[in-house]
Amino acid sequence: MLKTENYFVAYIDILGIKKMIENDDKDYYLNKIYNCMNAAIEQAKIMMNVPGCDNIKIKIFSDNMIFAIPSDFHMTDDHHPVISLNRIGTIVGSLQRMFLEAGFLTRGGVTHDKLYIDDTLVWGKALLDSYNLENNIAGYPRVVIDLKVKKIANLLVLDDESRDVLEMNNMKMDFDGIYFFDYLNFPDDKGIRTIVTEALVDIDKKIKEENNLRVIQIYEWHKNYLLSCQKQWP
Repeated sequence: MLKTENYFVAYIDILGIKKMIENDDKDYYLNKIYNCMNAAIEQAKIMMNVPGCDNIKIKIFSDNMIFAIPSDFHMTDDHHPVISLNRIGTIVGSLQRMFLEAGFLTRGGVTHDKLYIDDTLVWGKALLDSYNLENNIAGYPRVVIDLKVKKIANLLVLDDESRDVLEMNNMKMDFDGIYFFDYLNFPDDKGIRTIVTEALVDIDKKIKEENNLRVIQIYEWHKNYLLSCQKQWP
């Protein structure tokens, strides 16, 4: 009998797909997205060689991706939620950077709850909650974090001393009080600094060419985030 289990689940959406499809007479975006999706799968396979990520589940449909790591408090070592949280954050950050390098903005949500996932079916509260985070809460090109995940982050105990692990897992509170994965804020990483520099040029161009006010707001948020990362550079 099938049964749900506790998972960390990241639901990721690529923004602007409808416009790309409408303007893709020569299948340029089709091939670009396809290559990015394959690269995401390959990157996840590399992660699967890391203890704690060896049983990650992946589901891709259209412009949406689900990454799920089984994790519960009765599990030990690499599958304890505190450790698995670091794994899912690493996957999300790598994925966002990879798509940004290719010129795509991403949005999503991460939660921890019940899920069933195999090659045929994805089912459970974690799917609903992560989709709701992406569709109704995120609003901007950010992967937001469920309050349940934030509570787990605050439960880390090392040597009988509790400490907050939000910063350790690159979780940042945004202007609206919502936490998201701060995936570009690595001041000493020259490769990521190059991504930020090139993304700033790209977003300025997109802002100038866009007429839709809501889309401009999304682009402006992204630009402000890039600038906030740039300010941390040595």
